[in-house]
Parts: sequence; structure tokens; C-alpha cells
Amino acid sequence: MGKTWFRASIAAAILLAWTASADASLYGRDGFSGNPGINNGANCNACHAPGAATPTVTISGPRSSTPARSPSSR
Repeated sequence: MGKTWFRASIAAAILLAWTASADASLYGRDGFSGNPGINNGANCNACHAPGAATPTVTISGPRSSTPARSPSSR
């Protein structure tokens, strides 16, 4: 069991090291402060719609579960 766990841990570490990040922009966005001297005064609305709805997340289900049971969540 010890070798299996160790090999699985090494494999997971290698996989995580080789995966690409999920950034929207690799180096981020700069120059969108609304300053007229930079990017013709562009601000956040250059990429984001003004007044866009803020996303919400709701998780429901039990706060805890007994061992070896699978609680149902939505």
C-alpha cells in the first residue's frame, strides 16, 4: 500500500506540474484605468459589459455526513 500511495502521489504531482493555468490572460490586463493618456482612456468596460449581473453560487445539502455515507447535494 505504501508504494502504491507514493507512486500515485508522484504521478499526481507530475500531472499538476504539467497542466496549464486557467488564467483569462496569461500576464493579466493593465492600462485600463480610464486614464486618457493610456489606451485612449479605456477602462474595465472595454472587456466587461457595464451593469453585468454578478454571478452567485448556492450550495445546499447537509453540513456533515457520517463515514461511509454519500450525502446528496444540489
